[in-house]
Amino acid sequence: MSIYFLMIVALAGSYFLFKNRPLDFFTIAFFSSVIYFFPAFFGLVSVPGFTGVTREIEPLAYLPYILVPLLLLVFAFVHDHIPRHHDHSEHSRMLSPAVMSVLSERQPFMTTAELVLYTAAFIATVGFLFLGWSEIVTPGKPIYGREHAIYATIVPIAFACSVMMRRYGLATLFLVALAVDVIAGNREAIVFAVGAAILIRYLSGRPVRLSESWKALLSGLLLLSALIVYKEINAAFMSGNYDLVSSRLTSPDWYRMILMRFEPFTTQAILTDSVRTDLIYDGPYFYNLIHSVVPMAQNFGFNVEDNIGQFYDHVLYPFADFGVAGNIWAEGYMIGGWPLMTAYIVLYALSPWWINALFHRASLAFRPIIAVSAIAFLFFIHRTGLEYNLTLQVRIWAMGVFLLVFLPCLLPRKYLPISMMERRGAASSDRERPEISPTRSLPDES
Repeated sequence: MSIYFLMIVALAGSYFLFKNRPLDFFTIAFFSSVIYFFPAFFGLVSVPGFTGVTREIEPLAYLPYILVPLLLLVFAFVHDHIPRHHDHSEHSRMLSPAVMSVLSERQPFMTTAELVLYTAAFIATVGFLFLGWSEIVTPGKPIYGREHAIYATIVPIAFACSVMMRRYGLATLFLVALAVDVIAGNREAIVFAVGAAILIRYLSGRPVRLSESWKALLSGLLLLSALIVYKEINAAFMSGNYDLVSSRLTSPDWYRMILMRFEPFTTQAILTDSVRTDLIYDGPYFYNLIHSVVPMAQNFGFNVEDNIGQFYDHVLYPFADFGVAGNIWAEGYMIGGWPLMTAYIVLYALSPWWINALFHRASLAFRPIIAVSAIAFLFFIHRTGLEYNLTLQVRIWAMGVFLLVFLPCLLPRKYLPISMMERRGAASSDRERPEISPTRSLPDES
């Protein structure tokens, strides 16, 4: 089965890398899937709880590894070849050069968007210093609370918004906050932020060859490698054991070891072991999906401990001293067998089409929220499972709408709203268009 996987990934990878097409959410979904399907290149997974112990991937477990990239390729090809009729209103919402020039202007007064970003920076700083500082500086992996969840949601959205507005000073401030969060052992927020910023900056609808953007690809690969390496030295670094940090970073054997400890090798073990043991979960899965969209569900009597993640941790990996994240494809198999797993695969492969349409029709105020939400879904669904991902989506949209939609309504009217900036950008774009009939004279105003 591995040969089919390699052929499909090579074919789809050639399309997304060398085809002259816009960078879009199909691209994000494909490369996210390749990262989390990385063990399929080797045909092995790591057994959680037993360092250095590996197991061959079950042949039937290759179904998601083959179907996901194949369907993404098919749907992207169809999406790229369907004629589209862009009306004026949709064009005005695109990040055209005229709109970007308006966003980049230095106004004599602060825009609403800038004021919102400064407010976000203040909220993040206060939360970081006074509510989450004890968690950040504690050696070992901290136990994050609600304050940190708010912090790690607001900062990526604000970072993406500041990149969209080309306010790079503010973007640097948010990036520093995210870097400190990484030092504390949290990687989600910076992945959300950087991924969303790339989408905001480059998802313009213009065809590009991704292979020619080798600097951006190399930067992304280096960031991913740094996050993987730092995860393995975080405990030693935070406890001040710098000799151990140095010895690990200079050891070739250590780098070979962390390759097999790379998170996809353990998350994909869930799928292989579920198929191998024909594991069935008859717990309250769909009930848990409902309470996952209820903020602070445990305060309303929901039992948040009885979930599918706890189930396979206890049944499959009782000797593991850590949580084994999640696997959306294993969830589908354990709940509804091959039919539900296949349905999850088809819905995931179709989702970039819907997100593309939503993003291009959304106003600028919603773009950063959609971008962060899409990264959380297309990338992190591979390791969170559906229940926690729904919780993430509710958190991102609640914080995003509060920050970029509700908060501006409370500000004085003398500030320039984002919607007005869009209208000015659209008007500028209209003025830049050539006249349809240049010989036609204007009416006399005298």
